[in-house]
Amino acid sequence: MPVARVRCAARAGESGPFGRLRKRGETDKEGVDSTLPISGQVRAALLAAIAQSGATGDGYLFPAPRRPGRPWTRHHAKDLLIRAEALAQLPPLEGGDFHPYRRAWATARKHLPVTDVAAAGGWKTTATLLAHYMQADEETLYRVVAEERKVRAG
Repeated sequence: MPVARVRCAARAGESGPFGRLRKRGETDKEGVDSTLPISGQVRAALLAAIAQSGATGDGYLFPAPRRPGRPWTRHHAKDLLIRAEALAQLPPLEGGDFHPYRRAWATARKHLPVTDVAAAGGWKTTATLLAHYMQADEETLYRVVAEERKVRAG
């Protein structure tokens, strides 16, 4: 399955101050069409990627460098990740190529409603998100044992 089969419709003011990102059902492995609001930081990164690629109109966000009209493959994305980690002199994260990044993203948002985190992260249901992506962390564990809430006896 090719990666980056997302087409960008990041126009400011379209249901959010920084626009939305549209993922088309025909390019989604589950066949789901979705649009999500984006942050200012994501908008800036998307605009930089679009400017660097020279893409115009309704094209792939990450077009294949040597295959016009096609997106990156997952293999190309993985190769770029490996090169980036090497350039940054960082060891590869354990637990998969991109999954550790998705785990970190989901865990950083576990204080938010799980239904919304699942929708924003592209999980069809909350089951996979809860079982495999949101993880315990020291800060949250401490808050669980330290923060007491009084409950009235019923």
